[in-house]
Amino acid sequence: MSMASSENKVLNNAQHFLECGNEGCIQNCQFYCDLCNRRMCEQCSDEHQKSPETKNHEIRPYHRGKSWHPIEKCRYHGDKVTDMFCEECQAPICAKCAIQDHHGHAFMDLETVYSEKVALCSAKISQINKFFIPTTQNQKTRLKEDAKEIKTYMDGLRTSMKTDAESLKRLVDMVLSKKMEESRDIEQSLIDSLDIQDKKYDDYISYLNNLKQELNSYSSKYTLSEMIFFVSDEKLRIKPIPKTKEPILPEFACSAGKACEEDITKLLLRLHLPDKEPNEREIPSMEEGVS
Repeated sequence: MSMASSENKVLNNAQHFLECGNEGCIQNCQFYCDLCNRRMCEQCSDEHQKSPETKNHEIRPYHRGKSWHPIEKCRYHGDKVTDMFCEECQAPICAKCAIQDHHGHAFMDLETVYSEKVALCSAKISQINKFFIPTTQNQKTRLKEDAKEIKTYMDGLRTSMKTDAESLKRLVDMVLSKKMEESRDIEQSLIDSLDIQDKKYDDYISYLNNLKQELNSYSSKYTLSEMIFFVSDEKLRIKPIPKTKEPILPEFACSAGKACEEDITKLLLRLHLPDKEPNEREIPSMEEGVS
């Protein structure tokens, strides 16, 4: 048997065992829809052409279709192009490689492998657009809402402090002035903390946008071999959304009494932040965020 006929036999066998691209169908692929970018068996092709939504789509024999993946010369046989993927060696190969160095190995259609890698990039971009960016923006909105709540709460707290202090006249006014300044310092400290968390989300969104641009550039930036090697779910794992903590608002305890300034400070205008850990804001799971 000649080398050419051997190569044709390998290619035909690889195509023969390529399954239909419709979910649940395990028949051999015989046709291809360019518009849907889908492989089909004969039965699925007939149904595809009968459906009102897809009856005008162009269906063609699969082996005649143009390969849309990048054309790459075989690194071992320069006169050949890679047109198969060796599952055991995890590498694109040509028909001559299949005959000489990969005897008994299982092969996959190279177009299928490449499309899976492109689909993985698209899936990551979809996750960024549908979950990571919207969820992070929502966290930023919650930060702004917390800032408004702090302002409203602290305004109410200061009103209560003034009401109780007016009956104590100048002595209370003196203590009140100190405590008002303290409350503003606490408020500013809380707002500063929120600003820091907001900056974390800004940086994270910038990271997501950069990652999205990088993923978009992979198909033009990398060769076919590099695309298959570098693009994987493990290597493209997206960093989790940064966790932030909810602010702990100060408590204001009122007590009756009259005495010196120190006593009034201790009993009437005790302003402090509770000694407890702030709760972390909940971040929905990706399934909840995308649904």
